[in-house]
Amino acid sequence: MTNKRSISRIEVAPRLVALGIVAKEAAEEALGRVRDWADAPLEDGELAEVLVEFGVAVAVYADEVDDLEESYRVTLEEAAACSGGLVVVSDVELIRGEGGRDRLEFVRDGERIGRPAERGAGRYLSRPAVFACLGRLAPGGEDERTFHRVLPGAGTAADGEVYVLVTPAQAAALGEEFGLALDGRGA
Repeated sequence: MTNKRSISRIEVAPRLVALGIVAKEAAEEALGRVRDWADAPLEDGELAEVLVEFGVAVAVYADEVDDLEESYRVTLEEAAACSGGLVVVSDVELIRGEGGRDRLEFVRDGERIGRPAERGAGRYLSRPAVFACLGRLAPGGEDERTFHRVLPGAGTAADGEVYVLVTPAQAAALGEEFGLALDGRGA
């Protein structure tokens, strides 16, 4: 964060609402879920997690998962939910291919979409596949929001990636007001 003093979720919430990033009701609901520590100062790396808590960002963790298809489903559904109901995802399916060449397919608002999802060693989500899918989960049309990756060391933990759904102006404001560096390309 650009100011040297730590701020809490309670202090962040009204700014996110004023910037149009989070709806007032969503901020209040999120603060209610973390009532016991909502006024605690944010540690380095926690702002991106707060955006996830407030429902405008999705985390893609680097940990090995028990069920790849289920993890893709949860990740894509959480990403779609960041739109506030403008985008709906269903029927997520991981189609196993030969030589680790899997294909991730899902339905977005009635349209079937597929992306390659290269399988490495173990059971890890393919971050390039998730990033490609996020590009299809932004609302589109007159809604300028796209998913932006929070850059490492800039308000997020090192054990994964966080993508926040914001407009270019909101992305700039997150950088100016909170020191949160975002990948400017968007998904």
